[in-house]
Amino acid sequence: MRNLLPLVVFLSFVVACSYGSGRMRVDIFNPAAELYDKGMEAYQSGDKEKAIQYFRDIVEYYPKNGLADDALLMLARCYEEEGEYYSALAYYKLFLYRFPTHKKKDFVVKKVKELEKRLGIKEKKGEEKDGSSRNSGNPAGDRLSFSFGVCGKGS
Repeated sequence: MRNLLPLVVFLSFVVACSYGSGRMRVDIFNPAAELYDKGMEAYQSGDKEKAIQYFRDIVEYYPKNGLADDALLMLARCYEEEGEYYSALAYYKLFLYRFPTHKKKDFVVKKVKELEKRLGIKEKKGEEKDGSSRNSGNPAGDRLSFSFGVCGKGS
């Protein structure tokens, strides 16, 4: 019985961190969760530049994490709200490339089409209806090329 006490204390700590205020996703087993929470706090306080860095870190360092899809969408949203439409489009397309069967696919396809129209980009022959290019290894299609170090202000 005495051996169970440390386990009970540890599990209580994990539950408290995970569900404490109902607002945070802090999880000691998921370092991307802390980045996501900081990104959301920065976004909600209006500091999109800082939010972009946190979300980009998730996408770059934890691409297979369960929060990577949300981080990609938040990146695209931040860039779109900042008027950086090419960057927003690139991240929406990256989302479609990485998560082709995601439940938010239809929403993202709509955003891609809206941004392409805004930017005056026309569909190319051989392009899929979801906005991706099946003939290109570039997830953003043949029109856009980006790297994480180039997108954003001051990067």
